Amino acid sequence: GAASKIAGDATAISPAFRAAELIMETDANWLTQAGDDEQVAWTQATGGAVAAVAGMEGAYVNEPDPELTDWETKFWGEANFARLQSIKRALDPTELFSCHQCVYN
Repeated sequence: GAASKIAGDATAISPAFRAAELIMETDANWLTQAGDDEQVAWTQATGGAVAAVAGMEGAYVNEPDPELTDWETKFWGEANFARLQSIKRALDPTELFSCHQCVYN
């Protein structure tokens, strides 16, 4: 669609995510705490299996997986992340604004 027509470096979004032909989110819903371990394990196994398929690249920063590895590249792409870091260093040199899986200095 239209999102894939925008250059990969025109915004902070990962070029891989912008060029995706499909976007998938793995969710599990349950009603009792007793199901926690089973449902979390299912979600992680299913999401991991799909993510391992060739061509499944990138991730959407607004739907993060707290256990995602290489999230800097998956959320923003290497070049975009480096550009965002330079902006972050200039505007927030003391890292007042910080969170898990955020742009860091």
